[in-house]
Amino acid sequence: MEQQPYVRALARNIAKTLPSHADYEELVAFGQVGLVEAARQFDPSRGVSFTTFAHYRIRGAIFDGLRKMTWLPPAARKSVQEQANTNDVLELTASAAEASDDPEFLARQLTAAVDRLGAVFLLSNLREGQAPREDPADHHPAPEYSTLREETTTRLTRAVAALPSDHGQLIRMLYLEGKSMSEVGAALGKNKSTVSRRHAEAIERLRELLAPSVPREVSHARRSGSGEANSTRARGRSSGASEV
Repeated sequence: MEQQPYVRALARNIAKTLPSHADYEELVAFGQVGLVEAARQFDPSRGVSFTTFAHYRIRGAIFDGLRKMTWLPPAARKSVQEQANTNDVLELTASAAEASDDPEFLARQLTAAVDRLGAVFLLSNLREGQAPREDPADHHPAPEYSTLREETTTRLTRAVAALPSDHGQLIRMLYLEGKSMSEVGAALGKNKSTVSRRHAEAIERLRELLAPSVPREVSHARRSGSGEANSTRARGRSSGASEV
């Protein structure tokens, strides 16, 4: 299979974020499930290359497999959940980016992607009745920083409350209750693909509600996420529509 080295590369990158005893070959097996799913669902008429389409399906399948592992420590499980949610948002950006060659449109899409990642970052650090977590390296945050965090929490909570009921329910289940995509799908009677799509839609709506700018707390997420968002077009252009 021509895509097997790519599956192994994605599994290797995810393995780097996990405890050292994580089974790399098991991650590869999860990724192969995603590759088969991608091959079955791929529609070239949508204007997205197979490599780009498969990229997110492979990663998503690996994250799904990891969330079923009972041995995964809480911190690692939270990291996997955050990566999975980010994966959904980046897939939306990649699909839109490959649909146009207009530089202005692409610039707007990149800006939107960064803001979506900012929303995911804030939500991932939010729990009922809590502000986003403190930076462990910042033992004595300035008073104005604490005020900013409180304002950010209030703004984000209000934005979630303003979402349409179905979007708000999905966001609360994923981020505040810590449920997986599969668990949310089972609770709502939807398949994972539908939940993933609605999650991306909810994040987009949340981005609009948080406009004109995402708070400064997401600057780290902007830096780490923009590179991945910016690379999606290059990945699709260089690889073309490969077959399994």
